[in-house]
Amino acid sequence: MKMKFLAFLTGMLTLLSLANAQCQYLNLNTIVNQTVLAGQTANYPITIVNNGPTIQNIRASSICDPSITCSFPDLPLPFYLAPNANTLFHFTATPTQPGVYIIPIEVRGGDPANSCNVEGTVELNVLPNQPANQQPINVSIFPSTPQIARPGDTITYTFIIQNNLNQQQYVTISTQNTNPFEATTTYSANDIQLQPNQQKQVTASVTIPPSTPGNTFNWAFNFQASQPAGVSTTTIPVTLTVHAQQLNIQILGQPLAQNCITTSYNQPATLNLSLQNNGQITGPFQLNINAPQGVQNIITLSQNLFQLQQGEQQTFTITIQPQLNTPLNTYFFDLTGSYNNYQFYRQTFCVNIQPLQNLTVNTTPITAITGISTTANFTITNTGSENENIELDYNPNPQFALINIQPTNTQLAPTQTTVFYLTITPCDTGTFTYPVNLYTQNHTQEIDFNITSISNNNIFTIQPIGQITTTEGTTTTIQIGVQNNAPQTENASITIQGIPQNWYSPANINLQPMQTLYQNIILTPPFGTTGSHPITITISNPNGETQLNATLQILPAPNVNYTITSVTSQSSQAVITIQATNTGNQTITNLQPVILNNGYSYSTNSINLPPAQTATLKLTLTTNKQQPQQNITIQLQSDQGSTPTQNVDVPALTGAVTSNTFPWKLALIILLLIGIFTLIIKEKEQNQNPFHD
Repeated sequence: MKMKFLAFLTGMLTLLSLANAQCQYLNLNTIVNQTVLAGQTANYPITIVNNGPTIQNIRASSICDPSITCSFPDLPLPFYLAPNANTLFHFTATPTQPGVYIIPIEVRGGDPANSCNVEGTVELNVLPNQPANQQPINVSIFPSTPQIARPGDTITYTFIIQNNLNQQQYVTISTQNTNPFEATTTYSANDIQLQPNQQKQVTASVTIPPSTPGNTFNWAFNFQASQPAGVSTTTIPVTLTVHAQQLNIQILGQPLAQNCITTSYNQPATLNLSLQNNGQITGPFQLNINAPQGVQNIITLSQNLFQLQQGEQQTFTITIQPQLNTPLNTYFFDLTGSYNNYQFYRQTFCVNIQPLQNLTVNTTPITAITGISTTANFTITNTGSENENIELDYNPNPQFALINIQPTNTQLAPTQTTVFYLTITPCDTGTFTYPVNLYTQNHTQEIDFNITSISNNNIFTIQPIGQITTTEGTTTTIQIGVQNNAPQTENASITIQGIPQNWYSPANINLQPMQTLYQNIILTPPFGTTGSHPITITISNPNGETQLNATLQILPAPNVNYTITSVTSQSSQAVITIQATNTGNQTITNLQPVILNNGYSYSTNSINLPPAQTATLKLTLTTNKQQPQQNITIQLQSDQGSTPTQNVDVPALTGAVTSNTFPWKLALIILLLIGIFTLIIKEKEQNQNPFHD
């Protein structure tokens, strides 16, 4: 737990004793006690007043312990103080060792021919320096004792703020609305920058308004220090007594804060309270109701101006009477009491305006597109026991749209539900709350519709892509994510601007409301197109379009030179031998030849080819039918991209089927021989058996 060291200024403007009668016109005031941590600087403000008829030549000195560095940093030498004038300078002491030190201070005055001394002592209480537990700042206040003043007076508090850290801090001062004189309090500075271990002085001047009644007021000044490690708060409490007639007014009979007053149309609620004067001031006392717009006219006071003798009490009434057009809701209002400009009372009350009958309204959020009509439905259900005549009142021309509701009136039997249709054509974008008033013969109710209007440029949302990277001559599949923000199904096309259309395959999509779809686009930039290409992806349909900017980065094809060294064939198979050389400066991975023509099955090998290395690749073609001699296209492909194509002549192949006909014929001959042999055996058996039919 961090220890908290506060420098308590226990002495206040104490007059140091005079050393001799020659300085009878020289008065010296200072703070005589300070508490600091070892290594910090104690700052003693010293005020000199020349009450004499002649100029005073002012000098100051001190006798300090060797472990303390002392100085008068802002007292110039020489310094002359005019008659009936005063000046403020400082005595600073920076100790290095903990302990209690008594430091003599001598101030010399008079003129060179007739000098005099004023001597005194200050006390310095030095606490051990414990950086792990110290507070970021210390704050001392002067005067530190409770003060008393009359209405119209100004009390000035002086604060000495010490930065205890070896890093810069920012300090702000506030009273967090606890100061009853906040409106008449001024600060010499309210946002203070403190360098490491720096000390600064700030004043707060509190002016007591002339109409302030007699009382004792307590509040606190909060010093919030901000540093890289976080924020800390030092609290300095103060007490100020105003010497005037006492004001002591009580409001009696108020409900508990958690209890809400319940009422409804034609059922007014009343709250009977009493104003009791227990003080010396007899008035006039004024009461007021502060209520939100819409219910101001339904909350009234029976009386708002009072003149009461001490000990006298008077009753007043708050009446809450909802009108037919008062929306059903829970409202909060304030009852305030004031004497002249001084507010002595403020209390918040709660009122809940409930319906007489039960109607259930079901709505859903509405999303619409500017310039396009959208229809949404909502339902009203009669959950009561009586028939209800429903009437809807609305503004058809709010600033953001044109609105039509059908039907606007109907009758609902108990448990019956009616569907209503709201058609909106927005002319502005944004999120809006649109109120519709529902009236019955017994009450009114406000229906709030949450409407989001989007631009036709925002019908779709395209997922961010950033940079698309591919290689010249290589086919790449890119995935584009599209969301439909519209309330209806949208058909749209995907196109790419910034590159020729023959580089990619456009696509058409169908999106349900609020659906997100990921569409594949096939992209094949030709050779010789390397570099960075700014592109624009466009999703469009007759209702609008959305665009997304991206970059297409086309890398060079891998640096591979290859030569077809031989083509051999036998029956149904051909072997193409390729010699490939890596002419670049990086290893090409998974390098293999591929055939771009149909009609052949093929197999190949895959290699990793380091820079400046040459390797042999083989492409084996097979066919299951006779193939004439033909020219085919081959290409080398790798993880780094594809090479330009080359054409090669492949000899005629006989096909795998012809080479396998002999085994089938042999099998057929064997089956025929087996059949003939079986018939001969059966015929012999019949000849040997005389009883056979």
